[in-house]
Order: sequence, then structure tokens, then C-alpha cells
Amino acid sequence: MANIDGAKLIPLGELPDRLRELERERLTIVHCHSGQRSAAAVRLMREAGFGNVFNLEGGIAKWLDEVDSN
Repeated sequence: MANIDGAKLIPLGELPDRLRELERERLTIVHCHSGQRSAAAVRLMREAGFGNVFNLEGGIAKWLDEVDSN
């Protein structure tokens, strides 16, 4: 649906085992199709000590509608 340069794609089910691959202090925008799974991922990451992590509200679908329809 979209290609975001620099994105590291980690499915929510794999995230707990792959947190070590991510930088805890780096600004991280988590996204999924609708924003629900990414919101769960943000909660998990914050509980694990990530401080600069945010959810793309509405997901890629909303972003495509409002920001980049191409």
C-alpha cells in the first residue's frame, strides 16, 4: 500500500522478541494499516522503556488519504 523509506517492518507478533533491534532513544513512528496494531506496539515499546515512540494515528490508510494519495 505504501513504501516509507527507512522503515523497519516488524510484525506486532514478533515485536517483543525483536525490541533489541531498535534504538530506544531514536524518534520512532510506528504504523500499520489502520493504526490499531501500531497503537498496541507503541504501548508495548513504552512499557519496555522506549521514550520517543509514537503511533501514526489512523495508520497508513489515513496517511495516504490526507498526505500522500500517490
